[in-house]
Amino acid sequence: NEYVPLMLELYPNAPDLNNKQNWTRDEETINDFHNINIFFDEDIIKEYPSHLHIDIINRGQGKGLGTKLINTLLSSLKTKGSIGVHLEMSINNDSAYKFYQYIGFTELKRLEEQIIM
Repeated sequence: NEYVPLMLELYPNAPDLNNKQNWTRDEETINDFHNINIFFDEDIIKEYPSHLHIDIINRGQGKGLGTKLINTLLSSLKTKGSIGVHLEMSINNDSAYKFYQYIGFTELKRLEEQIIM
């Protein structure tokens, strides 16, 4: 979890809670670092310390872009010494679940609203 202090150093101020309805995705992410609302399971983090997050807009889906992006990331992380990668996804996103299984991820943990792979 070495990246959390670095992110807090880069973004020392949390977004304005009184303006939460107008937050950008960046502000939501910065808030997560300030409030540690991001996924932390020590056993999973030890075995899969790198975290993957990917969003591809609808018109870019189904063209192999996600596979290429993830394979590039995994190759780079392996070169840099990462021993494993985890991701968190919505429990309701069946197409993403099938996609991640297709490229080799397996379910590690199921939570109330998320699946960790």
